[in-house]
Amino acid sequence: NDLIADVDNSGKTDAGTLTNKAEAMAIRGLSFFELRRDYGEIPIVLNKIVTPSDAIKAKSSIAEVDAQIIKDLEFAAENLPLSWPAYPGRATKGFANSILAKLYLYQGNWAKALEKAEVVINSGQYTLFNSYETLFKEQGDNCSEAIFEVQFLRQAGINYSNNYFESQGIRGSGVWDLGWGFNVPTQNLVDAYEANDPRKNATILFEGKDDGYGTTIPTGLAQPYWNKKAYSTPSYRAQQGVGKNNWFNVKIIRYGEVILIAAEAANELGNVTKAADYVNQIRKRARANTAGILPDVPADGNLKNVIKHERRIELAMEGERFYDLVRWGDAPSVLGNLGYQDKNRYYPIPQTAIDQSGGVLKQNPNY
Repeated sequence: NDLIADVDNSGKTDAGTLTNKAEAMAIRGLSFFELRRDYGEIPIVLNKIVTPSDAIKAKSSIAEVDAQIIKDLEFAAENLPLSWPAYPGRATKGFANSILAKLYLYQGNWAKALEKAEVVINSGQYTLFNSYETLFKEQGDNCSEAIFEVQFLRQAGINYSNNYFESQGIRGSGVWDLGWGFNVPTQNLVDAYEANDPRKNATILFEGKDDGYGTTIPTGLAQPYWNKKAYSTPSYRAQQGVGKNNWFNVKIIRYGEVILIAAEAANELGNVTKAADYVNQIRKRARANTAGILPDVPADGNLKNVIKHERRIELAMEGERFYDLVRWGDAPSVLGNLGYQDKNRYYPIPQTAIDQSGGVLKQNPNY
């Protein structure tokens, strides 16, 4: 907000200035999107915060929030470059259009979701990385599939680190003290994979089995399964002298998800041939030239369930499943036995935020 206000107040309209503003608007659009899907109605704060009272705003409707997200991201898509060859990680047209496609997916605006997804697909900037497993290793950072990643780095004496993956690492002792043990695979997920789907072993670490690097995961830990997408290369950990993974980039959105957005939107519009083609691109990459597994899916009336399955498997452990279940209307049936109620589609507004606003912010329903 500070940067956007400074640009607007400067009166400058040269390309470099507009690009700076567009980068800020892309990040603001993403931030509002994340808040929108976590909390539903939220305050739209666009001004600089000079004193605490400048941040006090009443909640806006989801429609109003969506309109602001679209405004921010459309400006970003118009004014950002297709790529930053010298600066990986900076916001691009593809990033802005990908989040727009995702927002329209959440709205059920299938035509716009497909349109924006195909702008990204047809841009020629991205391809599915050739190895699904390697995509979630050090070598997968900023690869051909990366649309937007939070950048992290660890090198001799310098640690630009995060605890996103540390919080999901194996919780053990000694050499197996790799993290806090959050976000672990469930038995339900383990059972959901098709026979011999390589994504299973690329996503899940199994106690008592090889980690893919020649080391056996111990038995008797707190969980039988762990998130392999948070698991760093043992040789790299040894080289750095650290166990916890603080250096993987955090993938905000990747090309594989954009293809699945296009598939879902095309299917809802009745273009089952196009939808099946997109799904089969994902399955082809997953089977990695291995015959007899993950056959192409037909363009038929079951495609919606197939797409739901593919989103679950392709994006497993990446933080999308809960939101998908909510927007599909499947959360009560899938999560009801875990205590899910309709109010849980959104988080409660933190009481501290309500108190700080002097009651201007209102709690979400039924909390």
